[in-house]
Amino acid sequence: MNKINKFFRFYRTHVITNLINLFGLSIGFGTFFLIALFLKYETSYNSFYKDTNEIFKVSTYLNQGSGSFRFISSAPVPLGPELQKKFPELKAITRLLYVDEWLLQKDDDFFESNAVLYADTNLFSVFNFSIVEGGNTNTMLDAPFKIILTQTVAKKLFGNDKALGKSVKRNDDNYIITGVIKDIPKNSTFQFDALVSASSPNWIYKYCSTNWHNYFPQTFVKTISGANKQLLADKLTKISNENKDAEHQNEEVIINLTALKNLHIYNPDKEIPNVAKLAPILKLLFFLALLILIITIVNYTNLTVAQIFERKRFYGIHKMMGSGRIKILIHYLYHSGINYYAGIFFAICIMSMALPSVNNLFNLDISLSILTIKHVLFAFLFTVFIFIVISIYPLSEIFKLNESHAIKENNQRIGGVNIRKILIAAQFFITFLIVTTTLIIIKQSKFLINKEIGVQTNNRLILKTDHVNKDFFETKKEAFKQNLERVAEINITTVTNALPGNSYYVDNFWMPDQGAESKFFMKDICVDGNYIPAMGLELIAGRNFDKNPTTESDIIILSESAVKVLGFENPADAINEFVFKGAQNRNYRIVGVVKDFLFSSYESNNYGTLRFSPSENRFACIKYSGNKHYEILGAVEKEWKKMFSDIPFRYFYLDDKYEERFVDDITKAKATLIFSTIAIILAAIGLFGISYFTVLKREKEFGIRKINGAKISEVFYLIFAEFSKIVVIVCLFAIPVAYWLASIILVDYTFKIDLKWWLFIIPLLLIFFISIISVTYHAFKLALMNPIKIIRE
Repeated sequence: MNKINKFFRFYRTHVITNLINLFGLSIGFGTFFLIALFLKYETSYNSFYKDTNEIFKVSTYLNQGSGSFRFISSAPVPLGPELQKKFPELKAITRLLYVDEWLLQKDDDFFESNAVLYADTNLFSVFNFSIVEGGNTNTMLDAPFKIILTQTVAKKLFGNDKALGKSVKRNDDNYIITGVIKDIPKNSTFQFDALVSASSPNWIYKYCSTNWHNYFPQTFVKTISGANKQLLADKLTKISNENKDAEHQNEEVIINLTALKNLHIYNPDKEIPNVAKLAPILKLLFFLALLILIITIVNYTNLTVAQIFERKRFYGIHKMMGSGRIKILIHYLYHSGINYYAGIFFAICIMSMALPSVNNLFNLDISLSILTIKHVLFAFLFTVFIFIVISIYPLSEIFKLNESHAIKENNQRIGGVNIRKILIAAQFFITFLIVTTTLIIIKQSKFLINKEIGVQTNNRLILKTDHVNKDFFETKKEAFKQNLERVAEINITTVTNALPGNSYYVDNFWMPDQGAESKFFMKDICVDGNYIPAMGLELIAGRNFDKNPTTESDIIILSESAVKVLGFENPADAINEFVFKGAQNRNYRIVGVVKDFLFSSYESNNYGTLRFSPSENRFACIKYSGNKHYEILGAVEKEWKKMFSDIPFRYFYLDDKYEERFVDDITKAKATLIFSTIAIILAAIGLFGISYFTVLKREKEFGIRKINGAKISEVFYLIFAEFSKIVVIVCLFAIPVAYWLASIILVDYTFKIDLKWWLFIIPLLLIFFISIISVTYHAFKLALMNPIKIIRE
């Protein structure tokens, strides 16, 4: 009880430094624990699958030999289950094929999903999905028109009734439900609502089953234990190159294998073969977590040394009374340990309270249940290790104290000049890096969101037409468009197979006189004559398509970048020239060039083509004016029901869909801003503590100066001068490091900001501003004190 009373007496006596230390530890470790929990969750992706170390995703890297490179996160269509016979190290090969949005119907109920996959018969030999309804997994997908639902979808369609053996309808086809599986956890790389047998009608497998140059399915292989991944990749590369046709002889195919357990941590769509690249958001958060931990440690160390300075007489008397190092050590660990682990306790509380907000921000379901006893034990030992590390320097200062000087002199130096200045420099250095990183990420995110995309997305109502029978839609299409355009606010209607923010097809294009060796991958967008004005594209050379389909055939409009890469010096030179399209094996005449248009934030290029093919449609885009959004929607729906009375009306607004492309950028900006703000607060606490320590160390000096007539401005200058010198020196080293870090952060972006000089000056000014506030507070507090009292103490 006596020791507890002494602790609280000590806490009250040194309430400023103790509270600052407690607050800094709580916020710092709470944020660090939260980020660590997030990173733990991210690294747990796909861990619930059996034999996850033996499952690999097959992806393809294409080198076309003309400066055109493409990484495809899928594999050739024929690289399927039959290859298992040729590779004894493979247990199984299976494919998952993402399809367009499906509308499943049960009686009068509909379920719309954009996460339906075609799956091979042997899917369950690779992935051990948990079966809720169903029996033999070998027969669930062994015939056409079989479908497996997840629990959530089954419940939406059938309520509490059994779904097994019943059917759902898609367009004119009935699919028999052969199984129901548990919902896929959020920490799975691929998500889906339903699995459809691969032998069911689908144009990709129907027309591309033997084509080694169509890369649609997500292909997974399961190897025997201990199989050589690189040797297997080389074998798959060899067989892919052996099956090249004459058109693709100059194209080098490299097959890459990415472990299932690493699919989420590493970004296979960006990596060079066999070179893993950590996902940008994880790199960024790991970097911030490390900085926050370091700045928390530095803060604690600086403030603890300040406490020693305040209590040096106490330690001096104990030394004169015969207290040895062991007793002083126990005393220090007792008082400092209670404050430290109180901070850890509050840090855990902060982490728990903030976890729901993190889940909401990232659309996750992180819970403390992912932590095992080993994780908790490791966390405890980690905090013990950190406590030992941050106690070494303060204890060394206590042991170096000269007891007689500590009692008689108030200005004995505490904290070696070099070590103390190193800690102060570290404080400024880390703060500068945090502020600079935050500023650059926010600037980059705003740049992407506000970037001129070459497409107008506002006031565009999109109707989904892929669930309508194609031939039936063709017979009604023109009448439907004409009726819509009679509505006063509707300006134009177009049909297409691709829109900004949605998927699109890619094909090879090259100049006929240069041959296939000069081919480039380009976006292949099928449009009608209304597409360019409906999307607000800017025509910079040539003409638009004629709206009359009988007069237009085998013609194409290219983007500005596509014209350049094909070798034309300016857009006008391309008009009436021909470009060859590989998949259709024919020439197309170039009739126009449009300014570059952007479909997503991570495009590798702006090579785009608009091909006149009005019968290829998945969407109808309605451009309208004014702000009567609901009235327009009602008028369009009314017209739809007249033309397609028994077909569901499905729609979205283009600007909403397009913004989804930037969700990762917005989320990254939010996360960076939140965690960086916390880090900046910690840095401000550290700067406050450093200035407080400086004032304590030179209190008597300032008292004497004040008696001799020194003004408050002189005291302010003396305190601030010590900081400003260190800040200037630190920034000479910090700016190059910050520039290097910024380059690493921006390397994952195709479109990026320029690193302007002011991006590094603003953090410097902010640090000076925080320092001035801290110093001003202590200087005025010192100015109001009685100098005689200061000297006597």
